[in-house]
Amino acid sequence: ECKRRMELAARLKSPYIVATPPFFDADLKQVSERYRDLLRIGKEAGVKPTMEYISFFKSVWRPRQAWQIVQEADDPDATIILDAFHTWNSASSTEEYRAIPLEKISHFHIDDAHPAKPQMQQIDPDRLMVGDGPIDLMAELALLKEKGYHGCVSLELFNQDLWEQDPLEMLKLGLERVKSVMPAE
Repeated sequence: ECKRRMELAARLKSPYIVATPPFFDADLKQVSERYRDLLRIGKEAGVKPTMEYISFFKSVWRPRQAWQIVQEADDPDATIILDAFHTWNSASSTEEYRAIPLEKISHFHIDDAHPAKPQMQQIDPDRLMVGDGPIDLMAELALLKEKGYHGCVSLELFNQDLWEQDPLEMLKLGLERVKSVMPAE
């Protein structure tokens, strides 16, 4: 199934495909080995699997864990997705980003969190539009700029209320909000 999905991503000219960790608790060494397997399949398919951490999963839920897996994979194509929501929701520090070399960051997911729910208790539908929650997105983006990051920043929202809005209006609002937190060049 992974090979089929990677081949589809390659046909769509996507340079990356997300390597999502297991939901349940897992040995990080084993996750690193499976990620290495995915990287091998990705080379055959023509796409690079990029490691994601998911704050409400039990296995890889912090940036430092995903970075450990990328390092243990010991592959030049191994990269990590940084995610504002998952970093905040896992009660991790954005300072963890400093340890990750620039060339190992595939892209950055930007979104905000629900202001009335505590960290480590939120899930995907709790994500809000940039600027509507407690995440200090300007500080995260400033840190990425300091590192020299000029890669992709993608708005990632799984909030049903936002999905029910007019898509064009949400696109305009999302672009406006993302631009409002981006550091000046």
